Amino acid sequence: MLKYTNFKYCPKCGRTNLEILDRNGVFCPDCDFTYYHNTASAVGAIINTPEGIILIRRAVEPKKGFLDVPGGFVDYGENLEDALNREIKEELSIDVSNPVYLCSFPNIYTYKKITYFTTDSFFVYSYDGAQRPVLNNENSELIYVQKDSLPIDEMAFDSGKSALNLFFSKKQINCSKES
Repeated sequence: MLKYTNFKYCPKCGRTNLEILDRNGVFCPDCDFTYYHNTASAVGAIINTPEGIILIRRAVEPKKGFLDVPGGFVDYGENLEDALNREIKEELSIDVSNPVYLCSFPNIYTYKKITYFTTDSFFVYSYDGAQRPVLNNENSELIYVQKDSLPIDEMAFDSGKSALNLFFSKKQINCSKES
């Protein structure tokens, strides 16, 4: 556990007498503090447009320069759908609705020498392209891909690769309001 967080000092008392508790916790016997490094929730959007699936190129670490689906971490008090709608608005400046749950996959997200284990939930949206997406400063490029042109080796995270492979393997995913 310590190798994932790089904790050298107790977050409560500052002492160095940390003990490892099972696979995801630390305990400080000096102040009786216990910390569990639990899985974080993240969301990703497979936005299906007439031009193809929207992918974005990351302009920030981790995985700067790699492709990803729009998405991000779930904030405190948010449900998955609201978090994803917020992330899409922040990253692409578009409004979407009626997400259809596709799948979830575990993922590893290492940022500034701390490893976060995430559970990434993916949703599919049908989008007519009424608003043209506008990227924020976290992303440097937007591309549209089809099944036969998916640059899978350029994807930032294994969970995104798995979700896109699953999406493209399905015959049909109904994203209409009637579903």
